[in-house]
Amino acid sequence: MKTNLLKIIFLVIVTFGISNWVYAQGLYVGLDVGYALKMGSASNEQRTDAGSSRTYKTINYSLGKGFDAGLLIGYMFNKNVGAELGASYLIGGKTIITDKTDDEGSIRTREYTSKARMLRLNPSIVVAAGFEKIDPYAKFGLLIGIGSILREYTNKAGNDVYIEKQKDKGGVAFGLTAALGVDYNLNEQFAIFAEINMENMSYSPSKGELTEANQNGSDRLEAMTTSEKKFEYVNDYTYDFSNPPSSSEASKSTKFREPFGSIGLNIGVKVKL
Repeated sequence: MKTNLLKIIFLVIVTFGISNWVYAQGLYVGLDVGYALKMGSASNEQRTDAGSSRTYKTINYSLGKGFDAGLLIGYMFNKNVGAELGASYLIGGKTIITDKTDDEGSIRTREYTSKARMLRLNPSIVVAAGFEKIDPYAKFGLLIGIGSILREYTNKAGNDVYIEKQKDKGGVAFGLTAALGVDYNLNEQFAIFAEINMENMSYSPSKGELTEANQNGSDRLEAMTTSEKKFEYVNDYTYDFSNPPSSSEASKSTKFREPFGSIGLNIGVKVKL
């Protein structure tokens, strides 16, 4: 229901903007691309065995890092204040955590990889200096995201290799954004811009599913029960040991949140209509 409501709100805003293009004097549209580094990250532990010693290392990660491309539509009420709606798509970079342990003389390597894909809407207030040629500005707004987290687990022990791939999705992410940028006005119609933006957001998927499970190249997914390969993430649940749930139903577990905070640089072009 939340996803459908979000789509309706987005369509209304876009339709309203298109219908007013002809009449709006301060209207502009734009395209941008950029890359973001992690910020506001979570932590996990990586272990490495070497002889009689084991090294522990903290891995800080945020799934908000990576490349993004987007478009925007804005309207300046005057030379100093305006409103903007941006839409961008995140192609998240990989986070890799590797455990290398010595299991009674046999080296076992476990690798955990995760990355994200997310469509994000960003309604913002724009405050500009109002200069004619080089015009600095600031933006403050909300961030609304719909996406997924792709995970891969690889377990290697001798010649035995087991691989699982999982996709977590569902739910809507909310956060806040802020940006500092500058427009370089080429003429009355075209401008190029660059901005540093910060995003503070976390995402809690509502469901997950194994998309691949194989051992030494042999598929194991089809032989697994629904409860072994489909998951439902809920705020709370009760497990009745005397009457366990059916294996034909998705298994339940408590919800978790993954960080999507980032700081990045975007560059692009604006066209004033």
